[in-house]
Amino acid sequence: MQITNKDLNIPTLYTYLRAACYEKNASCKKDIDINSIFVIVFNMRDKFGKGYRKLGRYAFIWLMINFPEHFNKIFKYIPAFGRWDDLLYLFPGFLNIDPDNEKAIVFFKANYYSDINLETLEKVKNVQVSVIKYYAEQLKHDQLHMREGNKCTLASKWAPTEGGSMNKLVPIFCKYMEITPKIYRKEFITPLRKYINITESYCCSNDWGKIKYSIVPKVALNKLENSFFKHDGCRFYNWSLNTKYSKESKDSKESNDSKVSLSHTDPVYQIIKDSISI
Repeated sequence: MQITNKDLNIPTLYTYLRAACYEKNASCKKDIDINSIFVIVFNMRDKFGKGYRKLGRYAFIWLMINFPEHFNKIFKYIPAFGRWDDLLYLFPGFLNIDPDNEKAIVFFKANYYSDINLETLEKVKNVQVSVIKYYAEQLKHDQLHMREGNKCTLASKWAPTEGGSMNKLVPIFCKYMEITPKIYRKEFITPLRKYINITESYCCSNDWGKIKYSIVPKVALNKLENSFFKHDGCRFYNWSLNTKYSKESKDSKESNDSKVSLSHTDPVYQIIKDSISI
């Protein structure tokens, strides 16, 4: 059975994933190759795999609901394979989980092709909280890295903005970061976005000599490499000689948020296998 982004509909996706679970043994769920299922989903979303954004996000939801314990060990890789805002679709508001409501069981079984029960639903809720805390903590880490003049992730770029399309998620971040919306905006999102986009600003104003290459995200380095050589060749060349960038850029198109190669399925499989087995 093959599924493409063009023919996407969510029931077809979940039917495909459930069928993949039982492909080897239709009668025994314990024989499911968990690693392979996770690899299928991550390859769907992988920027260097299929790159199906919507498809991948719904597949992540399916994984979290059906395999919460395994998903809890692997969700931190999602920003590396996709984007940080992929995690937002696992937040309350997009995925409302009430372990005390038995009707929720009926809903999840019907809509997510799941064998979920109340005990599993409680685990799913705990994973959801872990996802929220992970994203919130990353913003705190990035704020510290910014103050120290070090490289940051793109977490702030994809975090919800007050008044934006994901405005409903701002209070969730504020709750777990223990800050007010004003502090969230003025001390985290606004300065962090300005900090990570400073390279773009220098490019637009033709101030190439002001770019600090050591803090430029890897994605931007790969994307703007030719421009750096064209407009600031000597300085960029000398910097690249003294770093691992030159070798890494040839070996893999690595994500800013991860040190793992994303270009082939085999490394993906090994990453997931190692993480799930922890």
